[in-house]
Amino acid sequence: MQPDILGYDPGSLITETLVSVITKAVVTDDDGGQQLVAVKAGKAKKKLVLEPHDIVKELRLLSSLSHPAIICVLGHDYDASQSLQRFWMPYMPFTLADLLSAPNFSPILDPDVPHDAQSILGFTLVTKSIIHQVLSGVAYLHSPERRIAHRDIKPRNILLDTLGVAVLIDFGVAYSPVAGPRDVWPEPEGKMYFEVGSGPYRAPEFLFGVRKYDATACDLWALGATFAEFFTSLHRRPLFNDFDDDSDSEERGDPTKAYIFDELPEPWSRSEWERYSLFDGSRGDIGLAWSIFCIRGSPTQETWPTFAELPDANKINFIDSPGVHLSTLLPHLSAPLPHENHVHFPPREQQPTAVDLLQRLLIYPPDSRFKAADARMHPWLLNDAPLVLPRATIVGDNMPAYAAESRNGRTAGEWLKLFLAPGLS
Repeated sequence: MQPDILGYDPGSLITETLVSVITKAVVTDDDGGQQLVAVKAGKAKKKLVLEPHDIVKELRLLSSLSHPAIICVLGHDYDASQSLQRFWMPYMPFTLADLLSAPNFSPILDPDVPHDAQSILGFTLVTKSIIHQVLSGVAYLHSPERRIAHRDIKPRNILLDTLGVAVLIDFGVAYSPVAGPRDVWPEPEGKMYFEVGSGPYRAPEFLFGVRKYDATACDLWALGATFAEFFTSLHRRPLFNDFDDDSDSEERGDPTKAYIFDELPEPWSRSEWERYSLFDGSRGDIGLAWSIFCIRGSPTQETWPTFAELPDANKINFIDSPGVHLSTLLPHLSAPLPHENHVHFPPREQQPTAVDLLQRLLIYPPDSRFKAADARMHPWLLNDAPLVLPRATIVGDNMPAYAAESRNGRTAGEWLKLFLAPGLS
C-alpha cells in the first residue's frame, strides 16, 4: 500500500518537531479500500538529524514487533535524494494527555454537581484498562528475547482510539542491544545515551551522566511517573508565558504539591487545562533531581546504594530531604490512604492500592523496580473484577479470567467516551 499524501494542507499536519513531521494521509489498498493513517517522516543521516533521534532504528524496531499495545507499521518508503525516511501507521485520534486534561476524568466531582456513580466507576475502569494495556506492551518489549526499551514513555506517547485501545508510539530514541547496519546513532556498550526521556518522566539516573545502565528500568520509572498523573490535580495551562512574572510564581502553584480547584472549567475545555506531573521537569536536570528528592527522599546508602557511583553524583550537593508519602500528592485517588510517614520501599506484600503500584515503580535502585510483567498482575489492577479490556487487545483466543469485554453494559470504548467523545469527536 502506498499513501496518497494530503500535501501540506494545514489540516493534515498532526505535529512537527525538530526531528520529524507527522501528517495525516489516506492509504488505498489493492481492493480500493481506504484507511486514514499517520505518516512519520524524518531525515536518515547524522548531519541532518538531532542526536540521538533515529528514525531508521525506529522503523527497524517497530517492523519487528507485533503487540496490540504497540503501534504497528503499515508501510514505508525512502527518498534517497532527500535522505528522507517515511513510514505510516494507523491513525488514532486521542492521546492519554487528552484524556488526563478532561476535567470530568476524576473521581472528585464539582461539589455543585450531584455525584455520578457511573462517572466515578468509569474513571476507575478506564484508568485500570489503560494502565494494564500499557504494562502489557512494555512487558512484551522488555521480555528476555527482545530487551527493547522505549526510553520516552509519557502521556503524549500513548495513543487511544474510540474502542478504548491504548498503544505506545514514538520509538525514536528506543534502545535495543542489537544494532542495525543502517542505524543512524548506534550505541556501543558503555556509551549509551542519557539524553533521552522527557522532562518529569526521566529516570533519576539519567540526571547524573550515566552511560551504562538498564534501559528497561528507566522505562519502569517513566511508567510510574506517567501513571501517577491519573491521580494528580488539574491546573490551568499558562497562555502567555512570555508575559509571566516570576513574582507570582507562588500564586501559580507548586507542581510538587497537590491542588484541588474550587472552580472547574467546562468539561471539554482541554485547551486550557492539564494535569500536574508528579515531578517538576520545568527547571532542567538539577531542578528535576531536586523535585524527585523532595518527594522520594534524598538518596542514602539504604535507598540507593550505588548512587555515588554515578558519574555526576558528586558534582552538586543537595539539601537533605526526607521525602513525603505519595498519597499526599495524589488527591484523585478514589480511596486515598492516610498520610503516613514516608518510606521509600513498599512493604513486602503487595497491597491492592494504586499507591502501592506506583511506589514499586518509583524506586531508586533500578534493579528493584517492579517489572512490567509483574506489575500488570498487581492486585490493585485485578481487584474488583472484571478488568474491562477491548477485544482488540486480547492476545490469543481466550479472554483472561480476570477480564471482560464489558461491565454494566458498557465496553471499554463506551466507558472512555464518557470523558472524551463529547469534546474531541
